Amino acid sequence: MNHRLPITLNQLLAFLHIAEGGSFIEGASRYAISQPALTRIIQQLEETVGARLFDRDTRGTSLTPIGRELIVITRRLLNHAEEEFDLIQRLAKGIIGHIRIATLPTLTIHILPKVIMQYRKHNPNIEISVQEGPSDEVINSVLSGEADCGLVDEPQSLHNLSWYPLVRDEFGLVCRKDDPVLNEGNYSWSLFHGRSFISTSTSTGVRYFTDKVFSDNKITPKFSIECTQIGSLGHFISQGIGITALPLLSLPLLDMHDLVWKKLIEPIAYRNLGLITRAHATQSESTYNFIRLLMKKREL
Repeated sequence: MNHRLPITLNQLLAFLHIAEGGSFIEGASRYAISQPALTRIIQQLEETVGARLFDRDTRGTSLTPIGRELIVITRRLLNHAEEEFDLIQRLAKGIIGHIRIATLPTLTIHILPKVIMQYRKHNPNIEISVQEGPSDEVINSVLSGEADCGLVDEPQSLHNLSWYPLVRDEFGLVCRKDDPVLNEGNYSWSLFHGRSFISTSTSTGVRYFTDKVFSDNKITPKFSIECTQIGSLGHFISQGIGITALPLLSLPLLDMHDLVWKKLIEPIAYRNLGLITRAHATQSESTYNFIRLLMKKREL
């Protein structure tokens, strides 16, 4: 396939001005260039087309048969080009567009609905896509350009990423309401030592965080089951198979009917949740406006 475009918009505009003006003099005036310069443009266009486009005699300038065919094509092409340029200008101004967001399910529940609802009031023509996944998937989506921004716990590495904190999410014990562990009263991380622990998968920020607390404090739980979805943990805990540690904002993902959450101390632990974008990447106007609104609503 030949990707070369031998005819330029500049040439077509010059051709159109002459055809509609009726002469090279009027065409040059409309196009705001000198007549010799306009003549050179038309000569180049005629060489590319391979035929004369205008006949000139004492009565003036008229289109040749090929010229009459080309004027129809020119008007169609220029109208289409005008529509496309109008489209790109509307995109540049943030009037239309598409925002792609990768996010943890936790932040889908607590932040995105309110922000999106307010954003859509003033930007009804902006499409928004939300892709949920664990921390690794969110980060990879942003780095690859599949997502314009991501909502995630603070990355271990900020290489090629920009990070903006939004909210602090404290960790707590999750167990059955009748679990004997509640009788201890002091809900420290040490209570997990030697007990059956229902964990999230290693691709999640929650798992990275709990593993780090266990390692730093020499706590060795008995890892019994690993779940890829936080919602699945609750079913195993409800059956008395084990207990877990989860951040407070993740609780809506669980069926808490038979369960209880107790803030963990010694150490008091929390994760930072926030926004990531690719470092030094230029954001569209629509994405920039969305991020700005999101930062204003961080208290949500």
